Amino acid sequence: MRQAGTLPDAKQARLFADFLLSQGITCQVDEGEGGFAVWVHDDAQLQRSKLELSEFLLDPEAKIYSEAQAEVDVIRRKRAKSRQRQGSQVVDLRQRWRPWTEGAFPVTWVLIALSVGLSLATDFGHSEWGVEWLYIVPRKVVPDGFTWIPALGLNSIREGEVWRLVTPAFLQVGGWWHMIFNMWWLYMAGALVETRRGSLAMLAIALATAIVSNVAQYAWAGPAFGGMSGVGFGLFGYIWMKSRFDPRAGIYCPPDLVVQFLFWLVLCMTGAIGQIANTAHVAGMLTGIVIAYVPVLWRKMV
Repeated sequence: MRQAGTLPDAKQARLFADFLLSQGITCQVDEGEGGFAVWVHDDAQLQRSKLELSEFLLDPEAKIYSEAQAEVDVIRRKRAKSRQRQGSQVVDLRQRWRPWTEGAFPVTWVLIALSVGLSLATDFGHSEWGVEWLYIVPRKVVPDGFTWIPALGLNSIREGEVWRLVTPAFLQVGGWWHMIFNMWWLYMAGALVETRRGSLAMLAIALATAIVSNVAQYAWAGPAFGGMSGVGFGLFGYIWMKSRFDPRAGIYCPPDLVVQFLFWLVLCMTGAIGQIANTAHVAGMLTGIVIAYVPVLWRKMV
C-alpha cells in the first residue's frame, strides 16, 4: 500500500477516493497532520492514482467526480451482497460438531415428562379419563369397554377443547417399549434442535408436527391412535434438511441415520411389526422437512 497524495479536507478526500473506486482502484483515506492521506492498495496503480489526483486538484467540483459517486454506490452494494453470500457459505465446524448435550433444553424435558407422566397415569392411554379427555375424539364407556362417539367428530375441538389436537402425542399407547423408543429419540433429537435453534423454535416444531400428524392420522384411519412418533419423525425431517441444506444451523445428521429412519418408516408401513400410525409418521416428517427448508428457499429467492 502506497500513498498517492494528501488532500486538505475530508470531503474532498472521500470524493477523490470514490472516484478512484469507480475507476477500479481501491484505496483508503487516513487523517494525518498535513490533511487527509489517500493510500492506494495496489502498488501497480500508484502512478495512475497520482496523475488522477493532479487532475482532481485542478477542479474538484468537476461533474465527472460527482457522477462517479452514483456508480460507487452500486459497486458497494454489489460488494456487500458478495460478502453476505460468502459469509452464508462459511460453516463454523466448532458449532456444527459441538456436542448436542451442551446447553439447556427445557422444552425437550417437559415433553418427555408429560409423555411419561400421562402414559403411566392413563395406563398407556387405556384409562377411562384418558380416553375421554386426551384422545383427538372422546370415547365413551360401555359394558364391554370403550367405544368411539362418531357423531361428535371434531365438534369437541371446535367447541374449545383444542388440546385434543396435541395430547394424543403424549399417550404412548403401545406400552413400555413404545414409550422407551419414542422418549429416547425425543431426547436425542429434541436436545439437538433445542440447543442449536432455541427453546421457542423447538416448541414451535413440536407443536406443529404434533398437530399435523395427529390430524392427518385421524383423517386417514380414525381416532384410535397415540404416541410421540409423529413428532419424532418431524424432528428427524427437520434435522435431515438442516444438515443437508443449511449447515450454518449447526445441525449434522449422519447419512447412516437417514438410512435407518427411512428403513424404519418403510418397515412400519409393511405391517410386519403390528398396527402402526404410519400416516402420522409421514405427515410429521414432511412437516419437519417443510419447516426446515422454507427459510432456505426464501433466502435463495431474495
